[in-house]
Amino acid sequence: MDEPWGSCKFVEQIREWFAEKVFSEYAETKSFLDAIQAGDAGRAQDSLHALMRSMISYFDAADREIFYQGLILGLLRRNAMWMIRSTQETGDGRCDIIIRSQERKLGYIIELKYSNDIDDPEKDAASGLRQIIDKRYADGFINGGIKDVKLFGIAFHKKWCSVVEKPY
Repeated sequence: MDEPWGSCKFVEQIREWFAEKVFSEYAETKSFLDAIQAGDAGRAQDSLHALMRSMISYFDAADREIFYQGLILGLLRRNAMWMIRSTQETGDGRCDIIIRSQERKLGYIIELKYSNDIDDPEKDAASGLRQIIDKRYADGFINGGIKDVKLFGIAFHKKWCSVVEKPY
């Protein structure tokens, strides 16, 4: 009897390819999450860059910063032990993403920027970090007794990104 999808070998090749693709993206996502938790900006940047190169088209970012905010929120949601808030009012403004670890007294603040030029992401990521400090976005954590707070500025240009981190 003929198989509807051709030979079993072909079907097995598709299954292997699919499993490899899903695993590689899962591994990069896990690496990104682990890097955020550890405050490792270089590894977070490398993992995020790899994910962006494999997942998105630079045409996806029509609304720029909002697109990337959705992407980051989706990746962060993979950690079930994090309480994640988007566009949360805190300090003297609204930061893009706030994360509170449920398992430990840790806080993470992420400010996102879109860079108009390929040469600007590093400068714009640093600008996001300065915004967190200048607008006192960590006040909510500090006032709530969470003293271990990691601050991240992340800037994007199409499929490129820059990540900078500073402990509060």
